[in-house]
Amino acid sequence: VIAFGDQRFTDPANVTATNPRVRKWLVDQIAKEKPGAVTMNGDVPLSGDVVNDYEVFRRETKPWRDEHLNVFPALGNHEFHGDHAQALEHWWTAFPQLRNRRWYSVHLGSRLYLIQLDSDAPLVPASPQMRWLDEQIKNVPHSVDFVMISLHHPPVADVQKRINVDHNPRPNEISLRDYLTATAKTTQARFLVSAGHIHNYERHLY
Repeated sequence: VIAFGDQRFTDPANVTATNPRVRKWLVDQIAKEKPGAVTMNGDVPLSGDVVNDYEVFRRETKPWRDEHLNVFPALGNHEFHGDHAQALEHWWTAFPQLRNRRWYSVHLGSRLYLIQLDSDAPLVPASPQMRWLDEQIKNVPHSVDFVMISLHHPPVADVQKRINVDHNPRPNEISLRDYLTATAKTTQARFLVSAGHIHNYERHLY
């Protein structure tokens, strides 16, 4: 499984908000790896209200379709640029199999369970998404060794005090972190969480 975040597909002429050369290289490398699944943890388009951004996504990820890769996207904040309802409609048009779903789960074989969350929707206790997630976790089959959770905003990060402080973990995702910390003690399967948003690869012990 390859996790890929913050792609921000857009007009390749835009070389300031994204790097189209590296973006295309990453897509091609993922296709060469032939993974069982690709999870995208949000910000698939640069701007969700621009239909052409999704067309660029479709055009540039043709190698994935040629390899028949299973692609599972999650919603990020860029998907909601502009009018939220219209932007969400663009998302569902790009991913028709997800229509009317902002969060969902997928079995990847018998040992891995993938959960895609929407961190633009509440993840606090008693919210619809958290009630759904709790039911998913409680009913994970005993054969599952790993539950992989993908979302956009990070529940854990190297908290910044001066630069990009608005990208630090928010109360919404901290609530998810606390839930997973408590639930992991009573759940047979291990949790793996993939998030994006901060545009940085971080490796540290919390």
